[in-house]
Amino acid sequence: MDIWEMQRRLLGGSIRGKQNNAKRFAINSLTAIERNSAAYQADAMRNGEPQPMLIVRMKPTECKITLFQDMQLFVGDYVDCFDDRWLVTEVFTDENTNRFALGLLCNHLFRFQNAMTEIIERWGVVLDSNYLNQTDNRLPLETGWYQAFLPLDDKTKRIFIDKRFALGKAFNKRGEQILSVMKVVWLDSTTANLSEGDSLLKLRLEIGVFNPQTDNVDEMVCDYITSPPDTNDNGSDGETTPTAQQKLSWRSQIK
Repeated sequence: MDIWEMQRRLLGGSIRGKQNNAKRFAINSLTAIERNSAAYQADAMRNGEPQPMLIVRMKPTECKITLFQDMQLFVGDYVDCFDDRWLVTEVFTDENTNRFALGLLCNHLFRFQNAMTEIIERWGVVLDSNYLNQTDNRLPLETGWYQAFLPLDDKTKRIFIDKRFALGKAFNKRGEQILSVMKVVWLDSTTANLSEGDSLLKLRLEIGVFNPQTDNVDEMVCDYITSPPDTNDNGSDGETTPTAQQKLSWRSQIK
């Protein structure tokens, strides 16, 4: 049975029946045509795993994803497509129960530490008010403040107010290479996560100050930790003694 025969059968009957059948027809039509669409991305990936999707690049920094029936996709997921990585910031359903998602182009690799020597990397989105309208998706620096999005996981959930991130390299007036630094002044790990499986962290960043004593230009990490915490092996409670750099990194948590 072709799609037109399906339409003739589904749109017969009572008014209510026609409404219900129209909805079913919309759903079945989408399923029937999506794999023949020019927007069908057979090589798309979700969180590093193959998952074909229907994706249209709406703007240089924004894409719309049409989800196949029963497809899993959540706020905070990564989608790889068009040789770029996208972060899903919205998932919504229309009146015909078709599901769609909005992806923003990841434009910065965050590098940071969580009170240990391990350097953590997460792709994220850093934007100002012009981000969604500009054709140049390179990260603009030093314009005041930015909104940022990261996936929320066991590593990023430990980000705190006043934590500093390196967003780029620059030079001071003496010709010395330094980091362009932003610090967290607000965060939200709740309001964007409306459904089970959603995991998005929203941040507000403002310009910070480079500290040559604690920030590592080569590693692009602020408050760089060079050695693991010392273990106080006195047979009591196994507490660890933080280094001077760790104390500096933790000051904002104990204000």
